[in-house]
Amino acid sequence: MVMRMRWRIPLIMLVAAGGLTACASSPQTTGAAPSSSGPAATSSSASPVTTNTARRNVAQQLVNKLLADVQLPPGAQAQPSAPASILTDPGATQVSANLVQAFGWFVVPGTEASVLAFETAHPLPGFSSSGSGPGFTEQDELFTGTQTADHGPPLIDVEATADGSNVAVRINVGVIWRPVRTAAEHVPDSVTGATAVLISSDPATSVQLDQATARQFAATLNDLDTQLPAERSCPPTPTTTLTFTTGGQKLVFEAGPCGSVVVTAGGVSQPTLAEYTTAGTSTLADTLNSLFGIVTSPAPPVEATSPASLSSVQASSPDAVPPVGSQVAATPAPGVTVTCPDIVHGDPGAIGFVGDIAAQRPPAKSTVFRAVVRCELVTRKYPGLGTWQVELAEVAYGNPTALITQLRAASKPPDGACGMGSQYGYPWFVLIETDGHVDRAAVPTQGCFASPSAVAAVNELPFKVVDAVRVWPQPAS
Repeated sequence: MVMRMRWRIPLIMLVAAGGLTACASSPQTTGAAPSSSGPAATSSSASPVTTNTARRNVAQQLVNKLLADVQLPPGAQAQPSAPASILTDPGATQVSANLVQAFGWFVVPGTEASVLAFETAHPLPGFSSSGSGPGFTEQDELFTGTQTADHGPPLIDVEATADGSNVAVRINVGVIWRPVRTAAEHVPDSVTGATAVLISSDPATSVQLDQATARQFAATLNDLDTQLPAERSCPPTPTTTLTFTTGGQKLVFEAGPCGSVVVTAGGVSQPTLAEYTTAGTSTLADTLNSLFGIVTSPAPPVEATSPASLSSVQASSPDAVPPVGSQVAATPAPGVTVTCPDIVHGDPGAIGFVGDIAAQRPPAKSTVFRAVVRCELVTRKYPGLGTWQVELAEVAYGNPTALITQLRAASKPPDGACGMGSQYGYPWFVLIETDGHVDRAAVPTQGCFASPSAVAAVNELPFKVVDAVRVWPQPAS
């Protein structure tokens, strides 16, 4: 389960929607109430549109339709306002000036668990569960859809809390619409040259591009879509700039480690571009690395199942330069892959966070383990590239008996309320059972914080790095 804090946002407008009261962040719209035990309607991606107003309207129509299509358990009754005060505001929402939402309240027979189990069993087509978890007095289930050229992945958050003999439910649907790319940030096909600068090197490295190379970069940049405008914790420090001169003005693209390309045309800021396509692919980073002669050294795939064969992996050397990326993975056994959190496109604090505590359990006494996989964020300095935050995937083989003993120890409850900072300081690791099952074990606590002896038992294991990526550069000191 996913632990979430409640994000309070102002509610902009109440609009009547069929037999329920729905809320939206745009002018009034009308839609049907979510169906009760009927087939869920299929939602489709919007076609690309050419104005920001049209994209916002498409996004609002989408969230209204998704709200109407959500299935609810039999007997669900729409409510004109929040039946429980905890459901007045959404429990989980994205933060963006381009966010549009629609939501409604209901009273449903059953229990919190039965309502969320029904929702999990009846997702809308194209949506998958992103996890569930406890709030203060409510439970919720989050579903994620697919992003398109017009908008980011839509989110459906179903919150449930006890309301007498029934369950009060809030359904919140949100999506961030993607701004239209401007003509000013298009590189003309007639460009005859450009200047590329690797800012992150010490000193900065400058390369003058000939016509053919400049047009190759122009084609790559012209194919990029705009980035979803949202709050990000990834440092915005640029690593590379590409400058074209067109029409007597400079057109500058600043590429950074967080998948964004900042654009200015004649000194005027333009919508930021996304380095990665909606399918998650990118050619810009590889092309820039090739231009500056940066040799990346990703770890070879791990086929090993024992410490002896794993010792040949040399990717853990601080001198090896891993590629720029967002995610790493380990294969501790044939057919078993553990993927570390994507801290660039997902939660930048996922490594070190307490995690899905409701889904974590102490290791069973009868279980035997063959390995431990740890995901770690470290700081590394590379000649000519500066200092970077690097995400590592590591494997330690053997049955970690000392760690298992610590993980099975009882927690000591806190004497009072715990602050938000207490949710951090936890190592991100999983146990690999002899049959290949992956177990995300709970770390016992001492008061509000992770048990120091349990954390030490994890860190003392003989880990070997099997995969690494540079996630973002550190500012020069």
